[in-house]
Amino acid sequence: ELIDIIDAIKHVRSHRAEQVKNTIKVGSNVQFISAKLGHAVTGTVEKVAVKYVSIRTDAGQLWRVPLGLVEII
Repeated sequence: ELIDIIDAIKHVRSHRAEQVKNTIKVGSNVQFISAKLGHAVTGTVEKVAVKYVSIRTDAGQLWRVPLGLVEII
């Protein structure tokens, strides 16, 4: 029963990541919530990989973020 719940959550997360990957392109403006900083970080996509996306922030920092955490703005 618990394993079924865990599998359902994993399925939803992977489906959401797949949707983001299909809509996100290099040059897209995106945002994500940083656990380190505790607030939203915005930037531009530089690279889309299988599970991660590289984002250059407005401050010039480069972040490697899981696809499931990224939102297009």
